[in-house]
Amino acid sequence: MWRKKPLDNQKVRQALSMAVNKDAIIEAVYQGAGQKAKNLIPPTMWGYNDDIVDYEYNPEKAKALLKEAGLADGFTIDLWAMPVQRPYNPNARRMAEMVQADWGKNWCENQDRQL
Repeated sequence: MWRKKPLDNQKVRQALSMAVNKDAIIEAVYQGAGQKAKNLIPPTMWGYNDDIVDYEYNPEKAKALLKEAGLADGFTIDLWAMPVQRPYNPNARRMAEMVQADWGKNWCENQDRQL
């Protein structure tokens, strides 16, 4: 996944994370009962690393990181969402729409969404 441009650049990956308003997703999708993800796996599963520090929501810093990465005009990215409900993600489509909106209003105008 991180071998393809522009995701091979750590600053781009950091910017993507910083541009997502996770608190808004928790409110809209989990009715305030969710927990911010800072790992690829949930805290209840083996291999979870609590030492990982999450990036705070900061669209301005995300824009600055993209500029440093040579992508000041943004870029196009495919966003895939799981098409079925899961216990840990009751509405992946809504979550993807919110991520797309955050990325779009910040700098990723022409993204494709695969749902």
